[in-house]
Amino acid sequence: MRTGKNLLLFANNEEPEEVDETVRREGRNSKLMDMRNELMAARLYWYRNFTDKRDDVIYDLLSIEFFLTPIRIQEVLLEDENMVKLQKLKNERPDTKVFKSRWPHWVW
Repeated sequence: MRTGKNLLLFANNEEPEEVDETVRREGRNSKLMDMRNELMAARLYWYRNFTDKRDDVIYDLLSIEFFLTPIRIQEVLLEDENMVKLQKLKNERPDTKVFKSRWPHWVW
């Protein structure tokens, strides 16, 4: 169906849903960032404790896995809440099975 110079691809007879702008937040989702940071801390712990890779190689691998620069990964992991996550991992000393059960879609 054509209207003027524009081609109308979809005809929608329903009223558009109103979006409550007070609920919608701009920017990044903090819950998703926390989940990413938890996984990043786990990957760092795993690489350091279950592989023989050097730290510079580990940060390069994390950079590939998380699409962040090695410097940014270090900055993120040095934040207080992420240092707590790393310290918890060091104290608990989980084995590979823990990581495989928590994140089965990753290669551990």
